Amino acid sequence: MTETVPASGDAGSGPAAFFLPLGADRYLATTATQGPWDPAAMHGGPVAALLASVLTREAAPLSSSLRLARLSCDFLGPLPVAELELTVTIPRPGRRVALLEATVSGGGRIAAIGRGWFIDASAGRDDSPVNHGRSPHAPGELPPLATPPPLPDSQPQRFFIGLDGFGYGHAIEWRFTSGGFDQAGPAGVWCRPRLPLVAGEPLTGLARMLLVADAANGVSGELSFGSWMFIPPALTVTILREPVGEWVHLAARTTLGADSVGLCHGQLADSRGPVGVLSQPLLISRV
Repeated sequence: MTETVPASGDAGSGPAAFFLPLGADRYLATTATQGPWDPAAMHGGPVAALLASVLTREAAPLSSSLRLARLSCDFLGPLPVAELELTVTIPRPGRRVALLEATVSGGGRIAAIGRGWFIDASAGRDDSPVNHGRSPHAPGELPPLATPPPLPDSQPQRFFIGLDGFGYGHAIEWRFTSGGFDQAGPAGVWCRPRLPLVAGEPLTGLARMLLVADAANGVSGELSFGSWMFIPPALTVTILREPVGEWVHLAARTTLGADSVGLCHGQLADSRGPVGVLSQPLLISRV
């Protein structure tokens, strides 16, 4: 089975979703998951969103008020655009705090591991901590999480210089508020997935956010795409709340080290304000 995402970015005649369900936690990755480095390898965003979705489903029987507060994804090698199988374990069950883990197997090996910390979102009862907290900010300290800029009008979809597009890139609509795939340095961008995560299932706010979080190093790259690789072997997203609406804003910055290790960090927001923070270690090498 093959699918294509049109170069125009109109996913209407392309794949039905990032993944097609095959039953029993098995999924077929479509070409909408293809990353920019190799058409046979997935972008990390769809895998992160799929892990979050499956872990959230498996956490629900522990307590209806558990909510995903942190997702860490370790990519153990190239993620194959192929049939995948997920296996879930619960190292730390609990009603107030729980840890769940899922492995993603494909191409005859374990391709990724995801760990999700879930926290009881109702622990404060009706006495909201927001009503009691204070957020003073002193010079030299970390500033508060930023409110995103307004959503711009529709923009031409441009990718890395020398690359007309790739499956995942076309499956998301990008509206930059600063920077761009084809510009070096920090960037901010409103993102809207054009497809469901899994065919036949509604796209949740959590999935929207995690579909785009792993794009942070791509939008904020400091080096030429054609000459350098800057690949994240892992992604960690700490989640304040699930975003609302169709759009998620991603603001990201890459910091280069003196050797082949880099760091990308960023913030995620919706129209109401901040929803999470992310970090990625980077392998940086010549192509």
